[in-house]
Amino acid sequence: MATIDTSTAGELLKRLYADWDIQDLINLTHPALAIAAREGSAQLGGSGFYFPVRTKSNFGHAYISETDDLPTGRRSVVKQAVVSPTVHAGVVQLTGLSMAVSSGNSMAFARVFDENVQETLRSMAAYKEGALFRDGTGLLTQFNSTAPTSAGPHIMDDVAYLREGMYVDIIDETATTRHNEDLEILDVNWVTRGVTFASAIAAGVADNDRLYIASSQASTGAPVNKEPIGLAASVLASGTYLGIDRAADANWQSSAITVSALLDEDVLMRGRTRVTQESGIDLQSMARSFAVLTHPTQVDTLFRLAIPRVQYSGSGNAAELGYKDAPMFGNIKFLTSYQCPSNVAYLGDFSYNQSLYTPNGKLHIDTEYNGAQLKWVSSKDAGLVFMKEYCAFANKRPTAFCALRSLTDATR
Repeated sequence: MATIDTSTAGELLKRLYADWDIQDLINLTHPALAIAAREGSAQLGGSGFYFPVRTKSNFGHAYISETDDLPTGRRSVVKQAVVSPTVHAGVVQLTGLSMAVSSGNSMAFARVFDENVQETLRSMAAYKEGALFRDGTGLLTQFNSTAPTSAGPHIMDDVAYLREGMYVDIIDETATTRHNEDLEILDVNWVTRGVTFASAIAAGVADNDRLYIASSQASTGAPVNKEPIGLAASVLASGTYLGIDRAADANWQSSAITVSALLDEDVLMRGRTRVTQESGIDLQSMARSFAVLTHPTQVDTLFRLAIPRVQYSGSGNAAELGYKDAPMFGNIKFLTSYQCPSNVAYLGDFSYNQSLYTPNGKLHIDTEYNGAQLKWVSSKDAGLVFMKEYCAFANKRPTAFCALRSLTDATR
């Protein structure tokens, strides 16, 4: 919960700042969502979203002679995929004192209100982009070694989902012990994967112990899946996804290639071939929405490969590297996100990977209960503004995707 009080609002309560005048030092961008998880549609009812998928076709046909019997009738198989919507909520609390302090300037409180609400909405959207790459469990990262009892820095498997100022819980690998709860992250080193907390972690934190967003899990028991199911669980070759067993329905499987090297042209060609073979859709038909989604450091690797192939334009001998607006390979666009794990890349037709919303469920400020954005808390000199979203990710055609896993981490 973000609280607006006289200490955190600070200068905003004394002076007016335009939104564009506030220098943003936090990485809260979320551009991949707009392309890699566009809004889709599905039938809503019962326990969530439903959409049909054909896992087997009717092959009751054959070329016959005019006197032959008709071919044996076969059947197609259509199954229902079920997606459960998730609840994403954010809260801003305002105190009566903060209103009183700003009374000398009629616009100050309104500006503080707007700034904190808009920032929370932006932070929630950025966190949702991180969920696009996760498996629905809410796991943010794991410790990379047994950690000393100190504030850090502590080395993690990855830090893509972590931000300065985020509050986390540390839960051991077996989910039996909560080492720390509501622990603030003070610093994130994106190069070394080091994380420094605002206070020392508890004794006994070991390799593979886990970080979750604070208060997202119960104080006891195994973690419960509360996030939308992202690419880490939808682009797989095994297991059950949206109620359909991939082992029983091969057309519900995605392709996967273990690379164990840097991203290069060869593995991109192999991945593209896998997708076109398994899905039966040629690249020309998917060209507008076929893309590679990966971490920027992997694209930088390909950029270095392109340097010896510099093309010169006819005017002014200007050097061009084969793309202008975005890097491309074989007419395939590259999408990048700092929240994509740096050792994986996803190839596929992203028109099939969608965000599903309940009616009026897109991220918004709630006004349903009393018609107002600000809701005063009973028996407290404070008001709440809360934002919410009812949403889920759905990959409607897993065969149109290939995961390139175990990529060698490029130097950051």
